[in-house]
Amino acid sequence: MASSSKFWKDACMWNEPLADYWMEGNGGGSNPQDTMFDTRVEEDAELSDWEGRGASMLPGFLGLDGLRAENVLEMEFSSPQEAGGFYNNYSRLKGFTSRRGKTVRNTAGEIVWYTFVCNRQGFREKKWLEKVDRKREHKVVTRCGCMAEMRIKRKDGSGRWYVSRFVEEHNHELAYGKLVDYLRSHRKISEVEVAQLTSMREIGISIPKIYESFAAQLGGFNLVTFTKQDMYNEIRKQRGLQGGDISAAIRYLEGLAGMDGKIFWRYKLGGRATPMQLVLERRSLPGRLWDFRRCASIRRYESYIWVLRQFMECMQGKAPQSVITDGDPAMRIAIQSVFPDAHHRLYAWHLLRNATANISDPRFTQMFRHCMLADMEIDEFEAHWEAMVNECGVREVEWVKDLYTKKHAWATAYIRGRFFAGVRTTSRCESLHAKLGRFVESRYGVLEFVRNFQRCVDFLRDIEDELEFRSWYGTPVLQTEFVELEKSG
Repeated sequence: MASSSKFWKDACMWNEPLADYWMEGNGGGSNPQDTMFDTRVEEDAELSDWEGRGASMLPGFLGLDGLRAENVLEMEFSSPQEAGGFYNNYSRLKGFTSRRGKTVRNTAGEIVWYTFVCNRQGFREKKWLEKVDRKREHKVVTRCGCMAEMRIKRKDGSGRWYVSRFVEEHNHELAYGKLVDYLRSHRKISEVEVAQLTSMREIGISIPKIYESFAAQLGGFNLVTFTKQDMYNEIRKQRGLQGGDISAAIRYLEGLAGMDGKIFWRYKLGGRATPMQLVLERRSLPGRLWDFRRCASIRRYESYIWVLRQFMECMQGKAPQSVITDGDPAMRIAIQSVFPDAHHRLYAWHLLRNATANISDPRFTQMFRHCMLADMEIDEFEAHWEAMVNECGVREVEWVKDLYTKKHAWATAYIRGRFFAGVRTTSRCESLHAKLGRFVESRYGVLEFVRNFQRCVDFLRDIEDELEFRSWYGTPVLQTEFVELEKSG
Protein backbone atom coordinates (compact mmCIF):
# COMPACT_ATOMS: atom_id res chain seq x y z
CA MET A 1 0.00 0.00 0.00
CA ALA A 2 1.19 3.50 -0.69
CA SER A 3 1.25 6.16 1.96
CA SER A 4 -0.18 8.80 -0.36
CA SER A 5 -3.10 9.80 1.82
CA LYS A 6 -3.38 13.54 2.32
CA PHE A 7 -3.56 12.87 6.05
CA TRP A 8 -0.38 10.86 6.19
CA LYS A 9 2.36 13.47 6.25
CA ASP A 10 1.00 15.56 9.09
CA ALA A 11 -0.84 12.87 11.03
CA CYS A 12 2.19 10.67 11.52
CA MET A 13 4.58 13.38 12.66
CA TRP A 14 5.74 12.86 16.24
CA ASN A 15 8.94 13.32 18.23
CA GLU A 16 11.72 10.72 18.18
CA PRO A 17 12.25 10.24 21.94
CA LEU A 18 8.95 8.41 22.26
CA ALA A 19 10.38 5.69 20.08
CA ASP A 20 12.78 4.73 22.86
CA TYR A 21 9.91 3.94 25.20
CA TRP A 22 8.21 1.75 22.67
CA MET A 23 11.42 -0.07 21.75
CA GLU A 24 11.84 -0.97 25.44
CA GLY A 25 8.32 -2.35 25.57
CA ASN A 26 6.94 0.32 27.90
CA GLY A 27 3.92 1.13 25.84
CA GLY A 28 1.66 -1.19 27.77
CA GLY A 29 1.11 -4.86 28.48
CA SER A 30 2.20 -7.27 25.76
CA ASN A 31 0.59 -10.33 27.31
CA PRO A 32 -2.34 -11.56 25.17
CA GLN A 33 -4.37 -12.13 28.36
CA ASP A 34 -4.29 -8.40 29.05
CA THR A 35 -6.67 -7.89 26.14
CA MET A 36 -9.50 -9.41 28.14
CA PHE A 37 -8.68 -8.71 31.79
CA ASP A 38 -7.29 -5.77 33.70
CA THR A 39 -4.64 -7.46 35.81
CA ARG A 40 -3.18 -4.18 37.15
CA VAL A 41 -6.20 -2.32 38.43
CA GLU A 42 -5.75 -3.39 42.05
CA GLU A 43 -2.16 -2.14 42.21
CA ASP A 44 -1.20 1.42 43.03
CA ALA A 45 -2.03 3.99 40.39
CA GLU A 46 1.48 3.82 38.97
CA LEU A 47 1.67 4.64 35.31
CA SER A 48 3.91 3.05 32.76
CA ASP A 49 6.67 5.16 31.22
CA TRP A 50 4.89 5.49 27.95
CA GLU A 51 1.56 6.45 29.51
CA GLY A 52 3.02 8.88 32.02
CA ARG A 53 5.91 10.45 30.15
CA GLY A 54 5.68 9.62 26.46
CA ALA A 55 2.78 12.03 26.08
CA SER A 56 5.18 14.89 26.68
CA MET A 57 6.56 14.27 23.20
CA LEU A 58 3.35 14.62 21.25
CA PRO A 59 3.04 17.33 18.59
CA GLY A 60 -0.09 19.04 17.32
CA PHE A 61 -2.84 17.27 15.44
CA LEU A 62 -2.62 18.77 11.98
CA GLY A 63 -4.56 16.72 9.44
CA LEU A 64 -6.39 14.50 11.94
CA ASP A 65 -9.73 16.31 12.11
CA GLY A 66 -11.26 14.65 9.05
CA LEU A 67 -9.51 11.30 9.40
CA ARG A 68 -11.71 8.27 8.60
CA ALA A 69 -11.20 4.55 9.03
CA GLU A 70 -10.48 3.99 5.33
CA ASN A 71 -7.74 6.63 5.50
CA VAL A 72 -6.07 4.84 8.40
CA LEU A 73 -6.22 1.49 6.60
CA GLU A 74 -4.18 3.01 3.75
CA MET A 75 -1.33 4.02 6.05
CA GLU A 76 2.13 2.54 6.43
CA PHE A 77 4.68 3.18 9.16
CA SER A 78 8.42 2.78 9.31
CA SER A 79 8.28 1.36 12.84
CA PRO A 80 5.81 0.28 15.55
CA GLN A 81 6.89 3.32 17.56
CA GLU A 82 5.76 5.61 14.80
CA ALA A 83 2.44 3.81 14.66
CA GLY A 84 2.04 4.11 18.43
CA GLY A 85 2.70 7.83 18.30
CA PHE A 86 0.10 8.28 15.59
CA TYR A 87 -2.54 6.30 17.46
CA ASN A 88 -1.89 8.23 20.65
CA ASN A 89 -2.35 11.51 18.76
CA TYR A 90 -5.55 10.14 17.28
CA SER A 91 -6.85 9.01 20.71
CA ARG A 92 -6.24 12.46 22.19
CA LEU A 93 -8.20 14.12 19.41
CA LYS A 94 -11.10 11.68 19.78
CA GLY A 95 -11.19 11.74 23.60
CA PHE A 96 -9.85 8.40 24.80
CA THR A 97 -6.53 7.04 26.01
CA SER A 98 -4.58 4.29 24.27
CA ARG A 99 -2.15 1.59 25.28
CA ARG A 100 -0.27 -1.18 23.59
CA GLY A 101 -2.14 -4.46 23.47
CA LYS A 102 -1.36 -7.92 22.16
CA THR A 103 1.77 -8.74 20.17
CA VAL A 104 2.44 -11.83 18.03
CA ARG A 105 5.85 -13.35 17.28
CA ASN A 106 6.96 -15.64 14.47
CA THR A 107 8.94 -18.84 14.85
CA ALA A 108 12.18 -16.82 14.97
CA GLY A 109 10.92 -14.85 17.95
CA GLU A 110 10.44 -11.62 16.03
CA ILE A 111 7.34 -9.52 16.61
CA VAL A 112 5.31 -9.35 13.43
CA TRP A 113 2.02 -8.02 14.78
CA TYR A 114 1.27 -5.12 17.14
CA THR A 115 -2.10 -4.03 18.48
CA PHE A 116 -2.86 -0.60 19.95
CA VAL A 117 -6.12 -0.50 21.85
CA CYS A 118 -8.39 1.77 23.84
CA ASN A 119 -7.33 1.68 27.47
CA ARG A 120 -10.84 0.57 28.47
CA GLN A 121 -10.52 -2.71 26.59
CA GLY A 122 -10.99 -5.85 28.68
CA PHE A 123 -12.62 -6.39 32.08
CA ARG A 124 -11.52 -6.43 35.69
CA GLU A 125 -10.84 -9.89 37.01
CA LYS A 126 -13.43 -11.27 39.42
CA LYS A 127 -10.84 -12.14 42.05
CA TRP A 128 -10.28 -8.43 42.68
CA LEU A 129 -13.99 -7.70 42.92
CA GLU A 130 -14.67 -10.63 45.25
CA LYS A 131 -11.66 -10.19 47.52
CA VAL A 132 -12.84 -10.31 51.15
CA ASP A 133 -9.72 -9.26 53.09
CA ARG A 134 -9.45 -5.83 51.50
CA LYS A 135 -7.51 -3.06 53.24
CA ARG A 136 -8.59 -0.33 50.84
CA GLU A 137 -11.86 0.37 49.14
CA HIS A 138 -12.43 -0.55 45.51
CA LYS A 139 -11.16 1.72 42.79
CA VAL A 140 -13.64 2.67 40.11
CA VAL A 141 -14.03 0.13 37.31
CA THR A 142 -12.63 1.56 34.08
CA ARG A 143 -12.50 -1.52 31.85
CA CYS A 144 -15.73 -2.03 29.94
CA GLY A 145 -14.74 -4.32 27.05
CA CYS A 146 -14.23 -1.56 24.47
CA MET A 147 -13.22 -3.05 21.10
CA ALA A 148 -11.63 0.04 19.51
CA GLU A 149 -8.15 -0.81 18.24
CA MET A 150 -5.54 -0.42 15.53
CA ARG A 151 -3.54 -3.46 14.42
CA ILE A 152 -0.37 -3.30 12.34
CA LYS A 153 1.54 -6.08 10.58
CA ARG A 154 5.00 -6.14 9.08
CA LYS A 155 5.28 -6.28 5.32
CA ASP A 156 7.45 -9.05 3.98
CA GLY A 157 10.76 -7.85 2.64
CA SER A 158 10.30 -4.09 3.05
CA GLY A 159 10.49 -3.86 6.85
CA ARG A 160 7.58 -1.41 6.89
CA TRP A 161 4.37 -1.82 8.82
CA TYR A 162 0.85 -1.47 7.45
CA VAL A 163 -2.52 -1.14 9.20
CA SER A 164 -4.36 -4.46 8.86
CA ARG A 165 -7.30 -3.68 11.14
CA PHE A 166 -8.84 -0.49 12.49
CA VAL A 167 -11.94 -0.27 14.72
CA GLU A 168 -13.02 3.26 15.59
CA GLU A 169 -16.28 2.56 17.47
CA HIS A 170 -16.29 2.75 21.29
CA ASN A 171 -18.89 1.33 23.70
CA HIS A 172 -18.37 4.12 26.26
CA GLU A 173 -18.63 7.87 26.43
CA LEU A 174 -15.58 9.72 25.15
CA ALA A 175 -13.85 12.46 27.12
CA TYR A 176 -14.33 16.06 26.10
CA GLY A 177 -12.46 19.32 26.46
CA LYS A 178 -10.43 19.66 29.65
CA LEU A 179 -11.10 16.05 30.70
CA VAL A 180 -8.83 14.75 27.94
CA ASP A 181 -5.77 16.10 29.77
CA TYR A 182 -6.44 13.70 32.67
CA LEU A 183 -6.34 10.56 30.52
CA ARG A 184 -3.29 8.40 31.17
CA SER A 185 -1.48 8.46 27.86
CA HIS A 186 -1.97 12.23 27.53
CA ARG A 187 -0.43 13.22 30.85
CA LYS A 188 3.26 14.02 30.84
CA ILE A 189 6.05 15.02 33.18
CA SER A 190 9.26 16.00 31.42
CA GLU A 191 12.81 15.27 32.58
CA VAL A 192 13.27 18.94 33.46
CA GLU A 193 10.15 18.85 35.62
CA VAL A 194 11.32 15.61 37.25
CA ALA A 195 14.63 17.29 38.12
CA GLN A 196 12.80 20.27 39.60
CA LEU A 197 10.48 17.96 41.54
CA THR A 198 13.44 16.04 42.96
CA SER A 199 15.26 19.21 43.93
CA MET A 200 12.25 20.62 45.76
CA ARG A 201 11.57 17.33 47.52
CA GLU A 202 15.14 17.28 48.84
CA ILE A 203 14.48 20.47 50.79
CA GLY A 204 11.28 19.12 52.29
CA ILE A 205 8.60 20.76 50.13
CA SER A 206 5.43 18.66 49.96
CA ILE A 207 3.95 17.35 46.72
CA PRO A 208 0.83 19.60 46.86
CA LYS A 209 3.04 22.66 47.33
CA ILE A 210 5.31 21.63 44.45
CA TYR A 211 2.22 21.15 42.27
CA GLU A 212 1.07 24.66 43.15
CA SER A 213 4.53 25.94 42.25
CA PHE A 214 4.34 24.36 38.79
CA ALA A 215 0.88 25.89 38.29
CA ALA A 216 2.20 29.34 39.24
CA GLN A 217 5.11 29.00 36.83
CA LEU A 218 2.91 27.92 33.92
CA GLY A 219 0.11 30.39 34.57
CA GLY A 220 -2.64 28.15 35.90
CA PHE A 221 -3.52 24.63 37.00
CA ASN A 222 -5.11 23.93 33.64
CA LEU A 223 -1.70 24.29 31.99
CA VAL A 224 0.03 21.70 34.16
CA THR A 225 0.40 18.59 32.02
CA PHE A 226 0.45 16.08 34.87
CA THR A 227 -1.33 15.37 38.15
CA LYS A 228 -0.20 15.08 41.75
CA GLN A 229 -0.55 11.30 41.44
CA ASP A 230 1.98 11.33 38.60
CA MET A 231 4.40 13.11 40.92
CA TYR A 232 3.90 10.51 43.64
CA ASN A 233 4.44 7.78 41.04
CA GLU A 234 7.70 9.38 39.94
CA ILE A 235 8.94 9.46 43.54
CA ARG A 236 7.98 5.81 43.98
CA LYS A 237 9.85 4.96 40.80
CA GLN A 238 12.98 6.75 42.02
CA ARG A 239 12.85 4.78 45.27
CA GLY A 240 12.73 1.56 43.29
CA LEU A 241 15.80 2.58 41.27
CA GLN A 242 17.68 3.20 44.50
CA GLY A 243 17.29 -0.44 45.50
CA GLY A 244 14.74 0.18 48.23
CA ASP A 245 14.19 2.87 50.83
CA ILE A 246 16.18 1.19 53.60
CA SER A 247 19.21 0.35 51.45
CA ALA A 248 19.34 3.90 50.13
CA ALA A 249 19.10 5.31 53.66
CA ILE A 250 22.00 3.12 54.81
CA ARG A 251 24.13 4.29 51.88
CA TYR A 252 23.24 7.89 52.69
CA LEU A 253 24.30 7.49 56.32
CA GLU A 254 27.53 5.81 55.23
CA GLY A 255 28.24 8.83 53.05
CA LEU A 256 27.60 11.20 55.97
CA ALA A 257 29.92 9.21 58.20
CA GLY A 258 32.62 9.43 55.55
CA MET A 259 32.41 13.23 55.49
CA ASP A 260 32.01 13.74 59.25
CA GLY A 261 34.23 11.58 61.43
CA LYS A 262 32.34 12.58 64.58
CA ILE A 263 28.97 11.27 63.50
CA PHE A 264 27.76 8.13 65.25
CA TRP A 265 25.06 5.96 63.74
CA ARG A 266 23.82 2.41 64.03
CA TYR A 267 20.94 0.50 62.48
CA LYS A 268 19.13 -2.73 63.17
CA LEU A 269 16.75 -4.66 60.95
CA GLY A 270 13.71 -6.05 62.73
CA GLY A 271 11.62 -9.08 61.89
CA ARG A 272 9.82 -7.20 59.15
CA ALA A 273 12.92 -5.35 57.95
CA THR A 274 11.94 -2.40 60.10
CA PRO A 275 15.04 -0.28 60.71
CA MET A 276 15.65 0.84 64.27
CA GLN A 277 17.98 3.76 63.71
CA LEU A 278 19.81 6.03 66.10
CA VAL A 279 21.96 8.91 64.89
CA LEU A 280 24.01 10.65 67.56
CA GLU A 281 27.20 12.74 67.54
CA ARG A 282 30.36 12.45 69.60
CA ARG A 283 30.70 16.23 69.75
CA SER A 284 27.86 16.37 72.31
CA LEU A 285 28.53 17.93 75.70
CA PRO A 286 28.55 15.58 78.75
CA GLY A 287 25.69 17.43 80.42
CA ARG A 288 23.43 17.54 77.39
CA LEU A 289 19.87 16.31 77.81
CA TRP A 290 18.92 13.56 75.38
CA ASP A 291 15.38 13.01 74.16
CA PHE A 292 14.58 9.60 72.69
CA ARG A 293 11.72 9.39 70.23
CA ARG A 294 10.26 6.07 69.20
CA CYS A 295 11.97 4.92 66.02
CA ALA A 296 9.07 2.67 65.03
CA SER A 297 5.53 1.87 66.06
CA ILE A 298 6.71 -1.30 67.84
CA ARG A 299 6.59 -0.51 71.57
CA ARG A 300 8.60 -3.49 72.82
CA TYR A 301 11.15 -3.07 75.54
CA GLU A 302 13.72 -5.01 73.44
CA SER A 303 13.71 -2.18 70.91
CA TYR A 304 14.23 0.42 73.62
CA ILE A 305 17.04 -1.65 75.14
CA TRP A 306 18.82 -1.71 71.78
CA VAL A 307 18.46 2.07 71.41
CA LEU A 308 19.76 2.78 74.93
CA ARG A 309 22.73 0.47 74.45
CA GLN A 310 23.73 2.34 71.29
CA PHE A 311 23.46 5.54 73.30
CA MET A 312 25.84 4.06 75.88
CA GLU A 313 28.28 3.14 73.14
CA CYS A 314 28.14 6.66 71.71
CA MET A 315 28.81 8.16 75.15
CA GLN A 316 31.78 5.80 75.57
CA GLY A 317 30.08 3.76 78.28
CA LYS A 318 29.02 6.66 80.51
CA ALA A 319 25.41 6.23 81.67
CA PRO A 320 23.17 9.17 82.58
CA GLN A 321 22.48 9.89 86.25
CA SER A 322 18.82 10.88 85.72
CA VAL A 323 16.14 9.97 83.19
CA ILE A 324 12.74 11.63 82.68
CA THR A 325 9.96 9.83 80.77
CA ASP A 326 6.18 9.87 80.41
CA GLY A 327 5.83 6.58 82.29
CA ASP A 328 5.74 4.23 79.29
CA PRO A 329 6.09 0.68 80.75
CA ALA A 330 8.37 -0.60 77.97
CA MET A 331 10.71 2.38 78.39
CA ARG A 332 10.73 1.94 82.19
CA ILE A 333 11.81 -1.72 81.87
CA ALA A 334 14.51 -0.79 79.35
CA ILE A 335 15.89 1.96 81.59
CA GLN A 336 16.06 -0.38 84.58
CA SER A 337 17.93 -2.90 82.44
CA VAL A 338 20.47 -0.58 80.76
CA PHE A 339 20.74 2.25 83.32
CA PRO A 340 20.20 0.46 86.67
CA ASP A 341 21.81 3.26 88.72
CA ALA A 342 19.95 6.14 87.02
CA HIS A 343 17.06 7.78 88.87
CA HIS A 344 13.83 7.62 86.87
CA ARG A 345 11.47 10.59 87.09
CA LEU A 346 7.99 11.02 85.57
CA TYR A 347 6.93 14.11 83.68
CA ALA A 348 4.90 16.44 85.90
CA TRP A 349 2.68 17.61 83.06
CA HIS A 350 1.63 14.05 82.15
CA LEU A 351 0.80 13.30 85.78
CA LEU A 352 -1.40 16.39 86.09
CA ARG A 353 -3.16 15.56 82.85
CA ASN A 354 -3.79 12.00 84.01
CA ALA A 355 -5.06 13.29 87.35
CA THR A 356 -7.60 15.45 85.55
CA ALA A 357 -8.64 12.58 83.27
CA ASN A 358 -8.93 9.90 85.99
CA ILE A 359 -10.40 11.88 88.91
CA SER A 360 -12.10 14.87 87.23
CA ASP A 361 -12.00 16.89 90.44
CA PRO A 362 -10.28 20.32 90.32
CA ARG A 363 -9.65 20.16 94.09
CA PHE A 364 -7.74 16.91 93.74
CA THR A 365 -5.67 18.23 90.82
CA GLN A 366 -4.71 21.36 92.75
CA MET A 367 -3.82 19.47 95.94
CA PHE A 368 -1.94 16.80 93.99
CA ARG A 369 0.09 19.49 92.24
CA HIS A 370 1.10 20.86 95.64
CA CYS A 371 2.10 17.40 96.89
CA MET A 372 4.17 16.78 93.77
CA LEU A 373 6.00 20.11 93.33
CA ALA A 374 6.17 21.69 96.78
CA ASP A 375 9.55 21.67 98.55
CA MET A 376 8.73 19.76 101.73
CA GLU A 377 10.05 16.98 103.91
CA ILE A 378 8.88 13.40 103.58
CA ASP A 379 6.76 13.59 106.74
CA GLU A 380 5.03 16.70 105.43
CA PHE A 381 4.39 14.99 102.10
CA GLU A 382 2.78 11.99 103.78
CA ALA A 383 0.55 14.29 105.86
CA HIS A 384 -0.55 16.28 102.79
CA TRP A 385 -1.23 13.07 100.88
CA GLU A 386 -3.44 11.66 103.65
CA ALA A 387 -5.36 14.93 103.86
CA MET A 388 -5.85 14.98 100.09
CA VAL A 389 -7.19 11.42 99.68
CA ASN A 390 -9.51 11.87 102.68
CA GLU A 391 -10.90 15.22 101.56
CA CYS A 392 -11.43 14.11 97.95
CA GLY A 393 -12.63 10.60 98.81
CA VAL A 394 -10.26 8.84 96.42
CA ARG A 395 -8.43 6.52 98.80
CA GLU A 396 -9.85 3.38 97.14
CA VAL A 397 -9.39 4.54 93.53
CA GLU A 398 -6.98 2.13 91.80
CA TRP A 399 -5.24 4.85 89.81
CA VAL A 400 -4.52 6.82 93.01
CA LYS A 401 -3.17 3.68 94.71
CA ASP A 402 -0.86 2.97 91.76
CA LEU A 403 0.26 6.61 91.71
CA TYR A 404 1.24 6.47 95.38
CA THR A 405 3.43 3.40 94.81
CA LYS A 406 5.41 5.45 92.27
CA LYS A 407 5.95 8.45 94.56
CA HIS A 408 9.74 8.06 94.40
CA ALA A 409 9.52 8.95 90.70
CA TRP A 410 7.49 12.16 90.95
CA ALA A 411 7.35 13.63 94.50
CA THR A 412 9.89 16.39 95.14
CA ALA A 413 10.21 15.22 98.75
CA TYR A 414 11.61 11.88 97.58
CA ILE A 415 13.56 13.24 94.61
CA ARG A 416 15.52 15.79 96.66
CA GLY A 417 19.25 15.36 96.13
CA ARG A 418 18.89 14.00 92.57
CA PHE A 419 20.14 16.09 89.66
CA PHE A 420 17.57 16.85 86.92
CA ALA A 421 18.92 20.23 85.73
CA GLY A 422 15.63 21.86 86.67
CA VAL A 423 13.70 19.79 84.12
CA ARG A 424 10.40 18.28 85.23
CA THR A 425 8.19 18.73 82.12
CA THR A 426 8.48 18.04 78.39
CA SER A 427 8.58 21.70 77.39
CA ARG A 428 12.21 21.63 76.25
CA CYS A 429 11.72 18.40 74.35
CA GLU A 430 8.52 19.61 72.74
CA SER A 431 10.34 22.72 71.55
CA LEU A 432 12.87 20.53 69.78
CA HIS A 433 10.08 18.35 68.38
CA ALA A 434 8.35 21.43 66.99
CA LYS A 435 11.51 22.40 65.14
CA LEU A 436 11.93 18.86 63.85
CA GLY A 437 8.28 18.83 62.75
CA ARG A 438 9.06 21.59 60.26
CA PHE A 439 11.37 19.20 58.41
CA VAL A 440 9.90 15.70 58.73
CA GLU A 441 6.40 14.29 58.30
CA SER A 442 4.81 10.99 59.26
CA ARG A 443 4.26 10.04 55.60
CA TYR A 444 8.00 10.12 54.84
CA GLY A 445 9.82 6.94 53.96
CA VAL A 446 13.04 5.98 55.72
CA LEU A 447 15.33 7.75 53.24
CA GLU A 448 13.27 10.92 53.21
CA PHE A 449 13.15 10.94 57.00
CA VAL A 450 16.93 10.56 57.35
CA ARG A 451 17.66 13.25 54.77
CA ASN A 452 15.25 15.74 56.26
CA PHE A 453 16.36 14.95 59.80
CA GLN A 454 19.90 15.83 58.70
CA ARG A 455 18.57 19.05 57.16
CA CYS A 456 17.07 19.91 60.54
CA VAL A 457 20.42 19.25 62.25
CA ASP A 458 22.21 21.44 59.70
CA PHE A 459 19.63 24.19 60.22
CA LEU A 460 20.08 24.15 64.01
CA ARG A 461 23.86 24.17 63.61
CA ASP A 462 23.63 27.19 61.33
CA ILE A 463 21.54 29.08 63.90
CA GLU A 464 24.06 28.19 66.60
CA ASP A 465 26.96 29.40 64.44
CA GLU A 466 25.19 32.68 63.71
CA LEU A 467 24.49 33.28 67.41
CA GLU A 468 28.09 32.46 68.25
CA PHE A 469 29.26 35.03 65.71
CA ARG A 470 26.97 37.70 67.14
CA SER A 471 28.28 36.95 70.62
CA TRP A 472 31.88 37.19 69.42
CA TYR A 473 31.57 40.23 67.17
CA GLY A 474 31.33 43.43 69.19
CA THR A 475 30.70 44.24 72.83
CA PRO A 476 27.17 44.35 74.29
CA VAL A 477 25.97 47.52 75.97
CA LEU A 478 25.65 46.93 79.72
CA GLN A 479 22.30 47.95 81.21
CA THR A 480 22.89 47.77 84.97
CA GLU A 481 25.37 49.10 87.53
CA PHE A 482 26.54 45.58 88.34
CA VAL A 483 29.11 45.47 85.58
CA GLU A 484 31.06 42.40 86.64
CA LEU A 485 27.91 40.42 87.39
CA GLU A 486 26.36 41.34 84.03
CA LYS A 487 29.55 40.47 82.15
CA SER A 488 29.65 37.02 83.71
CA GLY A 489 25.98 36.52 82.76
